[in-house]
Amino acid sequence: MSRNDASSEPLVDLQRRAREAVAIASAHSVPTWQRVLQTLQAFAGTQLTGLSPKIYRAVETHFVAVNRVLAKYHLEKSEDYEQMAEADLQEILNIVKDLAVKIAQAK
Repeated sequence: MSRNDASSEPLVDLQRRAREAVAIASAHSVPTWQRVLQTLQAFAGTQLTGLSPKIYRAVETHFVAVNRVLAKYHLEKSEDYEQMAEADLQEILNIVKDLAVKIAQAK
């Protein structure tokens, strides 16, 4: 594996996770709170080291925006997401979809 291939691995992984998150977010047969939970879980363990500064900042900015929404709630277990306001759930899905677009465009 060349050095260039190794440096692109975090981006390739992030792009895969973003595609997975968008697929989950778009699955309207699943309740919104479950889509949010599963979408966020798709990004769990994401490696940010090795990303370009532009993509790193985009990911960080979007994750901070998600955390601002989540900060309104006391979430201890998965089922607690069910108590979130629909508008907040939709806002998180929109943030994730916006991030996914930026990630997909990255090289």
